[in-house]
Amino acid sequence: MEEKKINKLSHIGLLNVVLREQNLILLNKIADRMELTNIRREDFIDKYHKVTYYSPKVILSKKRENLQNIITKIK
Repeated sequence: MEEKKINKLSHIGLLNVVLREQNLILLNKIADRMELTNIRREDFIDKYHKVTYYSPKVILSKKRENLQNIITKIK
């Protein structure tokens, strides 16, 4: 019997997974309503489907928060 790997997701990570799946469903419904061909549907989904969503990491110490602010200003 093979053991299945179980990925432990944070609450935000789980939310991101659900959002990606729901957005893909929505984009496909929009493409259906627009009666797009398969090629145009793929282009449409490639253009509007986000692979990842921003999920901020909570900084617990003031020192790390200041460092994060400095790094953000550099970018």
